[in-house]
Amino acid sequence: MANQVANYADKHYFSYSGSYSRNINLRYLISPGPLVTNPNYCSKLVFNSYWYGSGNSPVIKDYYAHVQYIYPSALPDIFQNGYTPRKIGDY
Repeated sequence: MANQVANYADKHYFSYSGSYSRNINLRYLISPGPLVTNPNYCSKLVFNSYWYGSGNSPVIKDYYAHVQYIYPSALPDIFQNGYTPRKIGDY
């Protein structure tokens, strides 16, 4: 699932072709509506990548598609059981 979502994020938020050259420039704006992909912001980009990039897998709780904003602190709670991310280390 991680690779699938990462590929979605790469091809929708960095390079349409998946290349190392950026050809996508999103507008950065904290705006309501979590299912809108542009403009976007940090935690909403993560949400959109999992929401759209996970295919038919029930990764994200449906409730979060209807909230106004995706707060960074909410990210650990948006995932269905079995898909909750785990901390690997500090950076």
